[in-house]
Amino acid sequence: MVEQLDRATRAGDWRRICDRLFTAAARRRAGGRECAKGLRSAARDVRRPRIELVGIELRGRSARARVRTRAAGQAPVTEVLDLRLEDGRYRIQALAG
Repeated sequence: MVEQLDRATRAGDWRRICDRLFTAAARRRAGGRECAKGLRSAARDVRRPRIELVGIELRGRSARARVRTRAAGQAPVTEVLDLRLEDGRYRIQALAG
């Protein structure tokens, strides 16, 4: 899932992120039908983004993935993604910070 997020982010495929990588609840929080538009706007100044999996902790139907994000001209940042098993796949539930 993190590799898919990295590829979609690098490609600017915001629709894929909203429709296939977010849980339904995350998609609603990100603007529902306007999710892709909101992501595009939020990332408009980000150049050459990368997302790398640092570690993961599984908890049954949920997981926490530690990721390192990088972009041109920005310092690397370690963040946590809350994941939830939905429709047989782990999807992004929230950014835990």
